[in-house]
Amino acid sequence: MEFHLNKSLEAAKEINDFLTILCCRYYLAEILWNKGNKKEATKEVEKVFTVFSILQEKELLEDKLSDWQEVSGKEWLDTYS
Repeated sequence: MEFHLNKSLEAAKEINDFLTILCCRYYLAEILWNKGNKKEATKEVEKVFTVFSILQEKELLEDKLSDWQEVSGKEWLDTYS
């Protein structure tokens, strides 16, 4: 899965597809979390959530916030909603 996400990330960068870039980065952060790199994963999702918020991508932000809560057990809704 990580290999395919990295390939998708590179392809999205080539065509400047920012939403796909952010989604790939989010899912790669989930993988980092599951590998035990919790600090690095948390920093990455904070960046992704911040950009979703700036871009006013409310639906994507809410979806990824919910996913992150399931993966990490951390509540971010108060910060980014």
